[in-house]
Amino acid sequence: MTKQANVYRVSTSLIGKRLDAEFYQPKYVQNEARLTKLPFPISPLGTLIRDGRRTLYMGTDTLEREQAPESWVGFITSDDLSEDGFFVDCATRRWVHPEFATKYSSGKLRANELLVKVKGPNQLAAFVGEIPSRTTLVSGTIWGALFKKTSKHDPQYVVAVLMSHYGQLARTRMTSNTNVEFVSPTELLGLGIPSPNEDAQAYIGNKVRQAETLRARAKEAERQFTETISEEISRPDKRAKFSRVTAGMLVGDLNPGRFDPDRLEVRNRLLANGGRPLSDFARIITNNVDDYPRSQRYLGLDGISSSSIDITFETAAEADANGTSRKLLEGAVLSKLRPYLNKVGYISSEGAGAIGSTELLCVQSDEVHGGYIYGVLKLETTTRQLNPISTGATLPRIGSADVLDVIVPWSDDHAVWGQRLAGAQFSYTSAKRLTIAARLLVEALIEQKVTEAELIATHKDPERDRELLARLTTKGLDVVDAPPLFPDLDALFELLSASDEGEADA
Repeated sequence: MTKQANVYRVSTSLIGKRLDAEFYQPKYVQNEARLTKLPFPISPLGTLIRDGRRTLYMGTDTLEREQAPESWVGFITSDDLSEDGFFVDCATRRWVHPEFATKYSSGKLRANELLVKVKGPNQLAAFVGEIPSRTTLVSGTIWGALFKKTSKHDPQYVVAVLMSHYGQLARTRMTSNTNVEFVSPTELLGLGIPSPNEDAQAYIGNKVRQAETLRARAKEAERQFTETISEEISRPDKRAKFSRVTAGMLVGDLNPGRFDPDRLEVRNRLLANGGRPLSDFARIITNNVDDYPRSQRYLGLDGISSSSIDITFETAAEADANGTSRKLLEGAVLSKLRPYLNKVGYISSEGAGAIGSTELLCVQSDEVHGGYIYGVLKLETTTRQLNPISTGATLPRIGSADVLDVIVPWSDDHAVWGQRLAGAQFSYTSAKRLTIAARLLVEALIEQKVTEAELIATHKDPERDRELLARLTTKGLDVVDAPPLFPDLDALFELLSASDEGEADA
């Protein structure tokens, strides 16, 4: 039996320049109709911005951040846009030769720029207020534009609209080209932006700005840890073809990677400066579970950042997790697969009891804070010890004994540092929830579950702010039987208050 095609009946008054049937699917037509019925204006995106551009590069050869020479230029791709939009990692994962900055000057990242991913799936958007001190280019997968000085629209609010369900639906409608999904910048300019009062926009935009502040403070905490605790040990200019070691060192297996000159140099230097084997104060536990609900929180390797303490859980159903999974404990976790990816994470008390990939090893200690253990395992000196001893041509792995054998820097202030890094993770988690709140508030405004007047009043009254955030669930505003978006509002407001004080001190 052949599948019957869908047929859409559309009023001729709705027919425009696009004649492709997909453009007139009911969900798209209904979305447009909903936006036009709002009790405040709809502004085409093109009226808010200027100097839109998308730069196409020819023969772009990129290097990963760790391999790029100091003189190379950062190259922002969609990989640098956070998974849920809103944020851009200006440190960039890829770098290009500085000649590209001269040849393609139009591709340079600009201050106060709106970035929208227009090529490929997973439409993302973000706003960059201040640019990094060094030149950074933006790839051709991303379209950028500057907000007009005369525009009264809040930039972060506009990003929240673009990342909302209704904004994403409107952008998906504009997609063309069946081989590689693409949104034409010309069509993007016509995208309607709901435009309530400036105070209503500012209230929602402030959630994104609060998130940006929390992320910045979390990154600073991690930077201070690395700067204080890590050892700078230069790498050899050339990789030696063989190593000469004493007979007394030939214990256990004869994996030649154990005697890699760089690995030995790292271990010797760390020990000379007070470093300790991880086995002195930690152990590894690998408890598994076979039966769990599809709603159980799950941590896959993709959910662990290679560069920070930020982690992202999903449900077992979303991860398509079946069969045996690791039972996660509070403390540090490390992936035994591909150690060069540096998939080291920290499980807070809130995350304990979740499940994860069986590639994860739970590192436990009765005397050292798990945040500190996470921090030292995340350092480059740890990956330089683990990479050489990983075995397997296509899926290199390490074992529990390999991890416990690692030499890590030691600090008598390990409890203080552990708490700081755990706090950094809470900042990342809270930042994510705040951007989700911004998106959900836009959706509630469009669905008229919250009014423009309510948002204006809430913007001016901190007590109303708490009351409104308490109504947010993970599925929207006032959704019955859905868990709260902010499980601990007291902790959130304490964190935000500390961030405000930190900015004042600075």
